[in-house]
Amino acid sequence: MTAPLTMPAEAALRYTMDRLDRARKHKLLRKADVRALPALYSQENEEDPVVHVKLFCPYSQATWLLTEYDGDRIAFGFATLDGVTGELGYCDILELGTLSRMAGQLPMIERDCWFQPCKLSEAKKQIGIKE
Repeated sequence: MTAPLTMPAEAALRYTMDRLDRARKHKLLRKADVRALPALYSQENEEDPVVHVKLFCPYSQATWLLTEYDGDRIAFGFATLDGVTGELGYCDILELGTLSRMAGQLPMIERDCWFQPCKLSEAKKQIGIKE
């Protein structure tokens, strides 16, 4: 019997995300998305920042509207877990990308491939969040 393969936690997360990207048949964040998302804190003085990426859970009403990204793991934007209320805050893209069901075979988080960048107020209306 051989010892289990061990790897650093971040490498394990990246491996899992790559496997789930193949299952979802698209990358959670494409290179074009990474280029389009402004750097963290660049829109902090904007009253109504632009949302560039929409992530969602097809099994619930959880949605993330991303406005900024550090280029590696951390994104900023609006998140709702219940489809009724939400808040601005940070999320770890790598952790979101590794959430799965059915013994790790089914991704829990998807990217809305048809989402068009728009102001945060408009994106909230699109997902049913009332101001």
